[in-house]
Amino acid sequence: MLEPTSKAAKTAVPRSLRVQSVVYNVDRERMTRWVGALADALAQARPLLGRIEVAVVDSTEQAVLDQTWRDAVAPRLTSAGVDEFELMRSERNLGHGGGQNFLLGDRVPDRLLVLNPDAFVAHDFVAEIVRASTAAGVGVVEG
Repeated sequence: MLEPTSKAAKTAVPRSLRVQSVVYNVDRERMTRWVGALADALAQARPLLGRIEVAVVDSTEQAVLDQTWRDAVAPRLTSAGVDEFELMRSERNLGHGGGQNFLLGDRVPDRLLVLNPDAFVAHDFVAEIVRASTAAGVGVVEG
């Protein structure tokens, strides 16, 4: 387990985290399980963070994820301490990079976690990458 190495890192104000995922032709049930795994990991990391945002864009021609799905999974994220959950729609397939840029827009979060929709994170994943990112000289953490 990595701990902050500097006194400043230990006493710093918790920083924001934005989690983004670009989906195309996904299975709704699988995405519901993805949200559950992410929520577990975010709940464990909550004491280390300030604002937490989760954003998903569905760029499938016929949207698979809709407001009904969002409303069904949002309480799971809210109970994990997520401050904002956005489900966005793109009328065309933007590709992975284009979708990430679409989701980010002009936002500048302290930390950005790009998470593929087929990546089911372990319960301690987010906490571990947040801890690792507080070390002096660290600009990118990959897992």
